[in-house]
Amino acid sequence: MLSESRYLQIVRASAWYDLAVTAAFATPWTFALMLGGLADLAQQLALPGSVPVFEAAHVLMANLLGSVVIAWAILRIRHSQR
Repeated sequence: MLSESRYLQIVRASAWYDLAVTAAFATPWTFALMLGGLADLAQQLALPGSVPVFEAAHVLMANLLGSVVIAWAILRIRHSQR
């Protein structure tokens, strides 16, 4: 069984991870930069296929995901509780 302090450390660490991974999804311009970077990486690695063109509804859903996850991560960092 985990002690409460160890549990809260894990919760905060996972929140920081979520914040770092999804920060690029929060706004349309950061999402476009991330998507362009992923497309460049896929091209450099000569991966089969291509990164699809995202329509406005796709970008909106990605931004919604980023905003919700960032808000939840900040809440877990600032107010961690069991």
